[in-house]
Amino acid sequence: MKSLLDLYNLERYSDAEKYAKSLTNLFPNNNFGWKILAAVFKKTNRHSAAVEAGRKAIEISPNDTEAHCNLGNTLLDIGHREEAMKSYLTVTKLDPNHAAKHLVASMSGENTKGASKDYVKWLFDGYAENFEQSLVDTLDYSVPHVLADLIFKENEGKPLGKVLDLGCGTGLFGQEILNQYTYLEGIDLSVNMLNKAAEKEIYDTLVSRDILEYLSQKELCYDYFIAADVFVYIGDLSEIFKQIKKRNKKGARLAFSTEELSGDSYRLQPSGRYAHSKDYIQKLCKQFDYKILKHHEMGIRKDENVGYIPGALYLLGF
Repeated sequence: MKSLLDLYNLERYSDAEKYAKSLTNLFPNNNFGWKILAAVFKKTNRHSAAVEAGRKAIEISPNDTEAHCNLGNTLLDIGHREEAMKSYLTVTKLDPNHAAKHLVASMSGENTKGASKDYVKWLFDGYAENFEQSLVDTLDYSVPHVLADLIFKENEGKPLGKVLDLGCGTGLFGQEILNQYTYLEGIDLSVNMLNKAAEKEIYDTLVSRDILEYLSQKELCYDYFIAADVFVYIGDLSEIFKQIKKRNKKGARLAFSTEELSGDSYRLQPSGRYAHSKDYIQKLCKQFDYKILKHHEMGIRKDENVGYIPGALYLLGF
């Protein structure tokens, strides 16, 4: 017999709802049952019911950081930012190192250097199951396809050689360059995302590791470094540019996407993602001796507030 959590994880939401309702009817002070109910209601777009169930879970267990965070996520989804902020602040008071600290920073106007590793793992481990459906089908995300096309044109049809896919996720970029490389390696903090990438059977190697740690410690000898929709979770890119240029044993290409920003720096957005200006990228190129080979402006993906998020693709050489 499947457990309540199994039913939820298998996306059998109707069965999970019946099970959770039965559990909370028999044991009204069962915090777990209310949390699953809140999660099912959120997944099935019944946000008012999700908020109500989430508040019940917190009433039973006031120190449950997961329940507070889940409630904050639901409130944020429906545009109740002030209430969501209160939930996230409660989480960080209960656990000062919780991943929600990044959301507090983004919503309060701070400009940190990058999202914490805990935040990235928390975000994408929970997002992995529906990642491609949500990003590609719902949000019309086409960065991997356009970025690969940019690379192919610049490379004039020649094999790409050894490729390191930074923050490879479920392997969307790898799919776009299938059979065009001699070796493809992907790294990502999220094990759940890497498991999805492994199912595609297109990567020679997949590693769960922080990008900067990997670049600064592993022997680098690649022809292409790729970061599709990755720098939106890293503000200060200087160390990444530095390590790639300093430690790679040969000249190579660095291809990536950014969300666009005016000015000459980077900025943590209320969305929890970072935007980078073209002037900032140019400044890094000058500092670390990269050459901008291609710069392509495009809408990165849909956003209900702005239509398409303005962004850019870059192909750098060194």
